[in-house]
Order: sequence, then C-alpha cells, then structure tokens
Amino acid sequence: MWKIYLSKKKNIIHISKLLNLLKTDSIFKEFYYFDLLPSTQEFAFKIIKRKNIIFPSVIICNIQSNGKGRKGTKWASPKGGIWISVILESNLKIEKLFIFVMISAICICETIEKETHLKTDLKWPNDVFVNGKKIAGILLDVETNFDYKNNNIIIGMGVNTNNDIDSTVLEIKKNDSSFYQITTLKK
Repeated sequence: MWKIYLSKKKNIIHISKLLNLLKTDSIFKEFYYFDLLPSTQEFAFKIIKRKNIIFPSVIICNIQSNGKGRKGTKWASPKGGIWISVILESNLKIEKLFIFVMISAICICETIEKETHLKTDLKWPNDVFVNGKKIAGILLDVETNFDYKNNNIIIGMGVNTNNDIDSTVLEIKKNDSSFYQITTLKK
C-alpha cells in the first residue's frame, strides 16, 4: 500500500496519474508532491533524519526555489520541468553506489529517446544532453547509517521538459557564469 503526502488536495490528480502507471508491487511506498520546495534533495534528507524506518520514497515538486546541483551549484528548477528525488536503501559499499547514477542517466536517456525520438548523449558522471545542450542532471547523496550495513541514498533528477528556456537561462546566469548551454523538450 502507498502513503501519499500532498501540499494541496488538488495535486491528487497528478500523483494519481503517476500511481496508475506503477504496478501495485512497486518498491516505492511513499509519495510526496509539492507545488514548491526549496529542494527535493533537502526534503529527502529531512525525511531520513526524521524517521526511524525509511521506506523507498519519491519526492516531486513543480518548482524548486533552491535546487541542488553537483559541487554545491544551484540547479535552476522553474515550473514546467521534472524535479524529483528518490530515497532508497542499499547495502552496497559506498564506492559502488555510483551505479545508481549510471542507471538513472540511462533511464532518462531511454525515456527521452522513446517519447520524443531525440538522440541523447551522456556526459559522465551525471549530465544528459540533446543536440549538444544539457537537458537533465542527476545528483547522488548518501546518508551513511551507523551500522555501516545499509546506506540511505537520495537520487535527485532534474529534467527540462516544458519549462521556459529563456527564464531558466537567466536563473542559471545569476548563480553560475560557467554554465552549459541548455535545452528543453518543449516544442
């Protein structure tokens, strides 16, 4: 059974569409859907710190006001993109956890190619490009447990889907002068 947490009741429509795509035996047990969050990654860390038992969870929001990128950079996350973090538990050694970034990147590429027929390229370790422009990024954070048997991992993914590219570029330029050219799936 799933637990669903919403910032507004009307968001049940969006999360219901997602849940209808999942099998009832999905590994994910908790779903969070917000109109606005500072960061889905930071919210995931709060869940881990707050709960004794961590269930595989999905956190989605329409807008991140302080989205995270690698090395502490800000990830521009305006309305129209996919901003999501996933909480999982793994007993893999820390040096092996990078496999989750690789799997996530491949899944994003395959989904974009299947749904849009656009050719994607990966720039390891965490960037997805279309036509030489960045369209998605993946971030992996690890919360090590004291028993060192299992680690809580948070996989953050941001995909420029229907967001306005011009406003996204302006937001990036405010925080990072050395950014990649970006694109969106918006036609």
